[in-house]
Amino acid sequence: MQEKVYQTHIANIDELKHRLVQVWAELDHRHIAADIGQRRRRLNACDSCVKAQGGYFDQHLRWIYM
Repeated sequence: MQEKVYQTHIANIDELKHRLVQVWAELDHRHIAADIGQRRRRLNACDSCVKAQGGYFDQHLRWIYM
């Protein structure tokens, strides 16, 4: 998306907003929905694994973002 937005020079914030809306509308949202579904399945699998070891998934996320 970033490559498509910045294909041409953007002069101001209004032009950037317009370009973002335009590029977003051109995206195939089926791919986005499929990607979100895959990420949910992966996160649920991670959560199940962590719970099986006696912990909580969000405890492990703190280590990732620190």
